[in-house]
Amino acid sequence: MKSLRYMQSVICICMTAIMLTGVFSCSDDEKDVEELLPPTITKVCVWNEENQEWTIPEAGQKVRIGSLLRIEGTNMDKTIAVYINGGQVAGFRVETDAIELVIPDIPVDEGEIKEVNLNLIRVVNKAGAATCTAEDFQFFGKQINVTGFSLTENGGRTWTAVQELPIGGKIRIEGDGLKTVNELYMNGVAIDLTDVPTEEKSDAFLIVTIPEALPFGSAVENPDNCNKMRFVTAYDDRIVDCIIAGKQVEITGITDETGKAITEAGRNSVVVIEGKYFATLQKLSFNNQEMEPMKIESNRITFTVPADTENFTVGDGKLTVVNAYDENGVSREFTLLGFVPSVTEISYTMPKPGNVIRLTGKNLYDKAKVFFPSSTGEKEGTVKNVSPDATSMDVLVPEGVGDKAGYIRIESEGASVVMDGIVMFYKQGVFLREFTDEELKLGVSSGSLTQNKSTLYNPANRPDNDINPVNPDYFIYFKNNSIPVSTSKHGAYLRFCTRAQIEKVLETNTNLTTATLIKDIAMQLDVYMPRPWVSGMLAWRIDKDGGSGNGSRVLNVAPWTVGNSFNFGEEWHTLTYKFTDFILATGEAEVMTLGAWLSKYGMTAKDVNKIATSLLTFVNGNCMYKNGQDPQSADPQWNCVPITDFEMGLANMRLVPLVPIEFE
Repeated sequence: MKSLRYMQSVICICMTAIMLTGVFSCSDDEKDVEELLPPTITKVCVWNEENQEWTIPEAGQKVRIGSLLRIEGTNMDKTIAVYINGGQVAGFRVETDAIELVIPDIPVDEGEIKEVNLNLIRVVNKAGAATCTAEDFQFFGKQINVTGFSLTENGGRTWTAVQELPIGGKIRIEGDGLKTVNELYMNGVAIDLTDVPTEEKSDAFLIVTIPEALPFGSAVENPDNCNKMRFVTAYDDRIVDCIIAGKQVEITGITDETGKAITEAGRNSVVVIEGKYFATLQKLSFNNQEMEPMKIESNRITFTVPADTENFTVGDGKLTVVNAYDENGVSREFTLLGFVPSVTEISYTMPKPGNVIRLTGKNLYDKAKVFFPSSTGEKEGTVKNVSPDATSMDVLVPEGVGDKAGYIRIESEGASVVMDGIVMFYKQGVFLREFTDEELKLGVSSGSLTQNKSTLYNPANRPDNDINPVNPDYFIYFKNNSIPVSTSKHGAYLRFCTRAQIEKVLETNTNLTTATLIKDIAMQLDVYMPRPWVSGMLAWRIDKDGGSGNGSRVLNVAPWTVGNSFNFGEEWHTLTYKFTDFILATGEAEVMTLGAWLSKYGMTAKDVNKIATSLLTFVNGNCMYKNGQDPQSADPQWNCVPITDFEMGLANMRLVPLVPIEFE
């Protein structure tokens, strides 16, 4: 019995122990479940720097990247992750009922955020997650903060901290939030950011080059924008102070309107000052006399020398340019003259004594003296007529000229100017003079050499009236009773070989060679019609079978337009055919030599090994195409009409230089 009671006691003790163990185990499980409850969010606050306290964001408030954020709720101390706008927050501080963090560089642009994550805060622990959607505020990009500026003078290899930002300089804007900049303004002017490389734009810096044309100082249109840098992002608009340092002007050269360097210029002529930092021009003057520029660019100033003889004095002196840098500016020695004549066109460049030629240009006054080249010294012509605006004058050609090539010289207003761009009496370039079959057939294998030829004139065979006009010693005359409108029929023509005739000239000419650039030469011939030229064109077809409109081997000249007839006024006139006016391959106009041109375009289009036969033909059809060789683009300015009783004289087909050359 004692044993039984003992066994019962032991069993009782064991059962009690087991029960107690079970009780303690249940109690522990319940405690673990309480610790793993999911978090809850009850409030979101932002640190108010001004009041030094946590505040609930107001309706519409934009909470920026970099702001201090406090998320309040329950079960926060076991948080393992926090997400804002779908972006994970790497660092945060937890309390039992709150989490504090600095909002990191999270997605804020709608294109970067899934719609379900927009303005969403998510707190996660092992038991679950809590979310909160910010309905009254939104998370916004980082506020731009500029801490300083640096300058590089070696392309970005090294940078130096600076206080002043020079125009034309490459600068680095340093700070925070700069990669969000969409627009940048300096002194009120937009700076182009479209070509800023990716490596030159980050959160910490933005690298830009300040334009040389940027206005500075007193040149800034709105004084409120002076020395201000404005940043515009998708989130806000911020202005910071800076110092934009201008530069004094630099003058590198002074030229005429063609780009030719000059040291003097006359009244009413155009002058170009070249250099830098002209965009903020404050004053342009000569000997303290202000002048008004025609055009101002960052690297050039264009002005016309004043024609006012009463209020503006010319002479030797200083040309001064002042920009916004200071009041002194930069000066260069320069001379302004009176009304210096210039000539851009001469109506007839192979005249004889007794012809009246017209000079066209500027400052051509009746008191001017005009001198012609001659083997026995210059001969003075007689000024017959001057236009009211001094842009043209008619001059009687004096006796004793024509035997020496050279240039006309004009004396006017104390200036002496040689018109060295237009050569006179260039007989050494003539390749068709007498127009006989013997002369024309050089290089031509077959075919009629002329069409509608009326007469050949020479010193022994003169026209009945050889005074009005005074005619060349040799010329060919054409007549045609009726020329209908057509681009495929000839009203009159000469047949010859361009390549053979030019090569004949080059055998004896000392000024022109196969190495001469085609941009520096032209073909000229003299033309006379007793009636006004109102229709048709004189075409130089290098290859008679190579096309009848426009192209690389066809060049049409017509000095008239519809409603504006060309009146010869009982005088011969010179027509000029520039080689660069042909439709050439890209780049050829600037670099091609005469030899290369003859080798390529002096041959037929169909067979590059065959020398082309040429035509100088009068065609009464519109071959002036706006679009290359497209007949459908014919320019209506040259629409033609039928011609009756056609007459035309041709003389002195020649090769001439377009650039100044020296004559013995």
